[in-house]
Amino acid sequence: MLQTLKGLKDINGTKIMTNDDRPINVNTGEVDWNEFDKMREEFPICIDHEKDMVSFKLMTKPAKEGGTGCQHVDMIHIAKHIIEFFSREEEKKLTKMLDRIQNGSFTSDEESEELRAKYDNTLTSFNANKQTVMALTGALYRQTIRTSDRELRGVEGTSRD
Repeated sequence: MLQTLKGLKDINGTKIMTNDDRPINVNTGEVDWNEFDKMREEFPICIDHEKDMVSFKLMTKPAKEGGTGCQHVDMIHIAKHIIEFFSREEEKKLTKMLDRIQNGSFTSDEESEELRAKYDNTLTSFNANKQTVMALTGALYRQTIRTSDRELRGVEGTSRD
């Protein structure tokens, strides 16, 4: 699944650690978890493509008060990126199915009906994913407005309202 995140080095400016970045103990060949934890300051998002896992080191206090880690908007960006990948894959499938339906190259009426049903199901999923991406885009927009407002008031990066 997390092949959808292959190649990402950062999300919204927050650095990502991947399997290739993890510190390996030269004696055991395994991940050096003590070094890994130290690296989480620099890489608050970790993507493990082998285990289909994403982990986040969340900011527990405001940046101007010494907080480090990723913010909630980084998680929204990751979710949006994954769903956009699935939408692109579904769009490719829909295009192929539609071409086949329009060409009418079927061995039987049953095969034609099966493909049309599969097309309808994929289209439903595709539309749901597109609506989810729109909602996540809206959420990110609202967070940008919130941040701009806090910057204008001089309270961004602090626990003040």
